[in-house]
Amino acid sequence: MTHAVFAAGAPAPEVFGVVILEGRLGIVLQHFDGPTLLQLTRTGAVTRGQAGAILADLCRAVHKTPPPPEVLFLRGWTDAWLRSASGKLPAPIAPGSSP
Repeated sequence: MTHAVFAAGAPAPEVFGVVILEGRLGIVLQHFDGPTLLQLTRTGAVTRGQAGAILADLCRAVHKTPPPPEVLFLRGWTDAWLRSASGKLPAPIAPGSSP
C-alpha cells in the first residue's frame, strides 16, 4: 500500500524493499531526519490539536491522490475475489443471489 501511495505521488516514504528478520516481515522505508510528531507533542513544540491537524491534512492529501491506473478500485477487487470464491460462500451472500 505504501509503495502504491508513493508511486502515485502522495506524501509517503519511498519503499526500498521487503526483508524477513528473525522470521518477521519488515518493510525498508525511506528515512526522514528530524523529530517525530510524538516527540514534538511531548516537548510542547506542537499541541495535540496541531498534531491532529497535521495528520488530518496528511490523510486528506493521500485520499485526494488518484491511484495509479494498474490499481483496482475496491469494488473491482471485491467483485474479482467473489467470482474466484464461487461455491465457497454461503448462498445468501454469494454473487448473484437474491435477498
